Amino acid sequence: MNKLKKNKFGDVDLTKPHFGIYYGNNSSNDIYELIMVLSVAQTVDEMRLCLLVHDITYEQVIKEVQNEISYYLFGLKNPDPIGYLIYHCQTLANAYSNVRFSFVQKIHKNNILYYFNARPKQLNIYNDSFTTAFQRRYFELSVDQIYELAIGRDIQGRAANYNKDLYDIYEIIFFKLIQIDNLEIIETPTIVEFSKWLSKLKVLDFCNILNYLNKVKLVNFADVERLLKLYHLNARLHCGTWISI
Repeated sequence: MNKLKKNKFGDVDLTKPHFGIYYGNNSSNDIYELIMVLSVAQTVDEMRLCLLVHDITYEQVIKEVQNEISYYLFGLKNPDPIGYLIYHCQTLANAYSNVRFSFVQKIHKNNILYYFNARPKQLNIYNDSFTTAFQRRYFELSVDQIYELAIGRDIQGRAANYNKDLYDIYEIIFFKLIQIDNLEIIETPTIVEFSKWLSKLKVLDFCNILNYLNKVKLVNFADVERLLKLYHLNARLHCGTWISI
């Protein structure tokens, strides 16, 4: 079987048609994680992969994902491999596989949250010093909250600023960042949809998004504490837990 070689990796424009490729353990109901994006081109040879995870622990997962991509693009020897892969995205075989493909025709209301999760990963800024600082502040804040719970302090008072902070980051992402990234979105998600999406983010992904917003000068480091408090409270409202790691 032919495999995608190293020179097949490259930039993928997330605003144009592409595939999002996820990995999870279907038998254990794992949450599927976005591992790669694959561009759509005139020919298979012109298609490019962009890796979105950069941890050595993903080495075996990356190999499995690459083998799956190779199978559909080369192994099946289909006369229209790109068209078949688009079709495969809608099949039960895809839904029950450890490696799942999702075809993204364009960015719109229903998948714009996917874009704002994938774009920071694509820029590979997980190891940035600001992300590290975000994480450190997160865990400091977590310890403070555990202490307050233990001694029975009233932490519900923090909800007073919840709506303001939620609307603040909503406006930053869906009005200001859209302009910077040159996205044309006719209709944005509702604030409730955004709140639910935010509650499902891992803390590292949320810190990475904050870092992305910092890089484009829409969030200052001084904003981090209140936004992390928002993250905590939002997770509690939706998941019934105060700490979400």
